[in-house]
Amino acid sequence: MKPLSNFAIRNIAGAGWAIYLILIVFVFTQHNHILGSVTLITLSAIGTYELGKIFQHKFSHIDTFIYPILGSYFPLMSALELYLPGVEAYTSHFLIVILTFIFAKQTLAANKNQIDFTITRITAMVFALFYPGFFVGYFIKINSFSHASAITALYLLLITLNDGMAYYVGRAFGKKTNSQGIFMVSPNKSLVGFIGGLTASMITALWGFFYLAPRFAPQMFADRGIFYVLLMGLMAGVASIIGDLFESTLKRSADVKDSGTLIPGRGGVLDTIDSLAFAAPVYYLFIYFA
Repeated sequence: MKPLSNFAIRNIAGAGWAIYLILIVFVFTQHNHILGSVTLITLSAIGTYELGKIFQHKFSHIDTFIYPILGSYFPLMSALELYLPGVEAYTSHFLIVILTFIFAKQTLAANKNQIDFTITRITAMVFALFYPGFFVGYFIKINSFSHASAITALYLLLITLNDGMAYYVGRAFGKKTNSQGIFMVSPNKSLVGFIGGLTASMITALWGFFYLAPRFAPQMFADRGIFYVLLMGLMAGVASIIGDLFESTLKRSADVKDSGTLIPGRGGVLDTIDSLAFAAPVYYLFIYFA
């Protein structure tokens, strides 16, 4: 039997991921989508661990055991805000405690090798505290809106169709239009692919404005017009592309192809959530001010 191509595996994995998302967004919605929040916290923790492994490939002295904890902080705080009103007032205090722990851990280094690389280790851990967790936290904050299922569904469609159309349009027309290689960090990505992705995200935003919102979330864009919605689709799409390229930059810097192997056909968790995480603050703020 002929083995499945990476293209087929990617599509099968994508279909399975889509089914799971449908279940947690529309079916298991109890307690402010607590299953969705737990899923995102877990993905952030795993993604941050993979980030630590990327760092470790570049700097062998990096310890990754604390990285899942760092990656869980902001998503966990965002989730707690849904159930414990007022906890956001303590977010900065807890953050100071974590930073103090990071600094103290390096100050109490056990050997000279650890001391020699203190700056690198501290910088890497502070970075891991914010990426991808800070961005994933805004994804969880979407659950604070009324009609969160519809708003989340629109966001997932915006980013997924952006990513999908960029991939398929680039695959079909990238070489033919000689538009590949515009970004050194990802030479196979093409300008025509990015245009296809941005077009898809803007059309999806219009669909949300004309169809989804009136039927399932009437207050989503109650005081905004088409231009605002198109701008939301465009900016979320741009952020999604930047998120993908940013993660590619990290991997290329460390000479790593994928962040991991957990997701068939896609690589690691960080490879899967990079765009979704990076665009979340943009989308959240557009909905918040709508």
